[in-house]
Amino acid sequence: MTLPFFAAAPAFLEKSNAVCLLPRALAELTLGRFALLPVPAWAPQFSMRLAWCGERDSDPGGQ
Repeated sequence: MTLPFFAAAPAFLEKSNAVCLLPRALAELTLGRFALLPVPAWAPQFSMRLAWCGERDSDPGGQ
């Protein structure tokens, strides 16, 4: 199964018996709700994408 974005994973996991690969920063936000385990060597690679409004390109907070 795939989800359109990582942030949807915790809500999905709460209602399932599935496991999920998440970026560490997001996984750490769920501490106490789920068990965090090391990624197995056979785990598939994944890529992340970031999208934002072009009007914010010069915003120092996004650089």
